[in-house]
Amino acid sequence: MEAQLRIHKRNTPWVGQSQALTQTRRTLNALAQSQLPVLIQGQTGTGKRIAAKELHELGKGKHSPFVTVCCKRWNTKDLIKLMDESWEYAQGGTLFVRNIEAIKANDAAQIKDFWLRANQQDDVRLIASTCHVGSIDGNTVNIDSHFLSWLQYHCLTITLPTLSERSDDIPALIRYYQQQDSAMDTLTFTPCAAKVLSQYHWPDNIKQLKRCLDKLVVLASTKQIDKHSLLQHFPSMLQPDNVTKPISLSMLQIDNMTDRNRIAGDNILRLALPHQATTKMTKLPPKSLSTTLNKEAICGHHPALDRAIPYLFNNYRKRLNMEDLASHACVSPSHLSFLFKRYVGQSFKQTLLNLRINEAMKLLVDNPERQVTHVCDDVGFSDLSFFVRKFKATVGLSPGVYRDQHRASNNNGYKF
Repeated sequence: MEAQLRIHKRNTPWVGQSQALTQTRRTLNALAQSQLPVLIQGQTGTGKRIAAKELHELGKGKHSPFVTVCCKRWNTKDLIKLMDESWEYAQGGTLFVRNIEAIKANDAAQIKDFWLRANQQDDVRLIASTCHVGSIDGNTVNIDSHFLSWLQYHCLTITLPTLSERSDDIPALIRYYQQQDSAMDTLTFTPCAAKVLSQYHWPDNIKQLKRCLDKLVVLASTKQIDKHSLLQHFPSMLQPDNVTKPISLSMLQIDNMTDRNRIAGDNILRLALPHQATTKMTKLPPKSLSTTLNKEAICGHHPALDRAIPYLFNNYRKRLNMEDLASHACVSPSHLSFLFKRYVGQSFKQTLLNLRINEAMKLLVDNPERQVTHVCDDVGFSDLSFFVRKFKATVGLSPGVYRDQHRASNNNGYKF
């Protein structure tokens, strides 16, 4: 039990005055006025324990224990006993349950019972945290079967900002860490290096910033850190403007997929052009151009994309959202969204739409007798009117007209 439970006496303070952090502190102050359970959502390194401790210190039980348990370390054979013991340790104070997304599905029912029972008492403040960042969709989520959504429904909820959302706080954070470490205090950053730090997306947030500073103390040959030396040690901080342009999806090689004929151009991103840009192209009979999917174009840009792109191409016909894709890629939805915009050049939703439209164009050409309704279903659209509207907005022609023009083009092309 002792290895799973910690009683904290002091808190690491929030550092910075950014708008995002200021709003977070306002929200925490509001939540502290209630004894209702709280669910803290935030990516790794955003300060979920700091937020929980601040809720404790702002509440009526601030002079009582602040007890932390981590679900990743739990022995779930006697889960209710463990929770009851933790509750007793925290009497009058706060019980903070970290990484609650690690609870197994078959243990969720026990936690729900404990949670509802705890809600009827006010002698302990119950707080949970999760790295999963999302919201309830009442149309698609059954709150009785999705544990995190159930918690969102039964708790006050706060989502912590990422470091990139509070980048104005980076100088203050660096000063704070320098005050804690005399060796780090000798580091100085040129304006160009400071700009690189403020523009980097920080996947692991404040934890990653601290680790970068620790490494610079050991590895940097000079205590004045300029842009060159910073990028020498952390090449991933190189910004998109200084590297290659976004990759065309048509250049990606998808595992277990053969080369495919792409319609109306050699770049799937061309389908994202507005109607005015496609009008001239669609006056001519559609052509079928062969495009080779080249693995080297994507290889090495980011491991998460190496996992996400093949999964997207293999599953775009299904109901697919950013949370599903991010889970498969083992990153947060917000970080994967950033990677799409940086390396692919467009959002996940636009990419998914373009894939479906592109496949619909191919099906209409290859199977001119197939009904538009069936093509709509084949490529993953659930609403025919939405499919027709998006197809026309993207290609410049309705699906039926596009199919008929290509059929007429083929018929006119054969002369015996």
